[in-house]
Amino acid sequence: MILFLILCVGLLAGWMSDRYIRSISVRKNPIRNKYAKCVDKTVSVMLLPPLFLIVYIRENLNEFLLYSFMFTLLIIAAETDRRYGIIPNTLIILGLLFILIWSLVYNTSKLQLYPVLAIMGTLLIFRQVGYVLRGRPGLGMGDVKLFGIIAMFIGWQSFVILYLACLLLLFSVIVNMVISKNMPSPRQEIPMAPWIAISGLVEYLLISHYYHHIYDIIII
Repeated sequence: MILFLILCVGLLAGWMSDRYIRSISVRKNPIRNKYAKCVDKTVSVMLLPPLFLIVYIRENLNEFLLYSFMFTLLIIAAETDRRYGIIPNTLIILGLLFILIWSLVYNTSKLQLYPVLAIMGTLLIFRQVGYVLRGRPGLGMGDVKLFGIIAMFIGWQSFVILYLACLLLLFSVIVNMVISKNMPSPRQEIPMAPWIAISGLVEYLLISHYYHHIYDIIII
């Protein structure tokens, strides 16, 4: 019975996420590229129910709330970035409020400042390198703020997500170059949030659960 309720909660979260994504009003046209065409429009409705169920089975209640909310934010950010080229500040504010309230309610020290400063500082440097090399940011501020929220949720493990996202993005660019036989334009904008969301899922499902002791060794 409880598993059925979790599926219903996931379905409701997916439906609400999809409504929110479709309600966003932006002036510029939605991004039309190969990355946008390969993802179904109702990805949040399809992914969140089974994902909620997996998280519930693997975690206790407080961790279930934490990871479920984080994955919901990541999927919404991926969809808005894919369609409109933006990551709404509303998502960042919601993520910040949630993690602060969650930390107070469960009286936990999981909220870590150093990982947030480290990953945002790293990405801001990368952003400035883009200015030097091509005259425009190497990374959007929405991606920087999104990684800051991820670091607030899971700490130093956010660097694993950053590493995986960069690898996936590089791989997708190489595959696109091979298929199209054209070099990408230096000014071409590629949405990164979808790769961040995918990397977050890979990190949670395939890395953190089975190799959690590695993080403990690195942190120590």
